[in-house]
Amino acid sequence: MGLKHGEYFRSIEGAFTGWEQYVASHGPNISWFPLWHTGMPFLDSYVPLYYFAVVAVSEVSGFSITDYTNEDTSTSWA
Repeated sequence: MGLKHGEYFRSIEGAFTGWEQYVASHGPNISWFPLWHTGMPFLDSYVPLYYFAVVAVSEVSGFSITDYTNEDTSTSWA
């Protein structure tokens, strides 16, 4: 797993991609998120339903999570 769009440091997109990658690799039964604020309940993280939706859409559509997040971010701000 490599960082695909990491050259854009002015964007929060990398954080979203990281959360989505965590959801994709740990499945739907996530209760604890150890990577944010030295650990916190996952449902207390920033809009957790969005991460599950991105993972589901990327699996169905065939887009990578990074590509889908990039496309979603660019179209929602346009």
